[in-house]
Amino acid sequence: MWSLYAVYPIRPQLKLALNIDNLFDRVYWERAGTATRSNCYGLPRSVMLTLRASF
Repeated sequence: MWSLYAVYPIRPQLKLALNIDNLFDRVYWERAGTATRSNCYGLPRSVMLTLRASF
């Protein structure tokens, strides 16, 4: 599974950040139990865009 994190400084006190988890949207087992129970798929692709300001 691949993730991506990028930051772009707009101004010295203002930053824009992009975070993408499961970049290629792969299906994977987060937890594997027996053949009939306790099997859970992992999370699908998620994207978060953040704007941070410091004073």
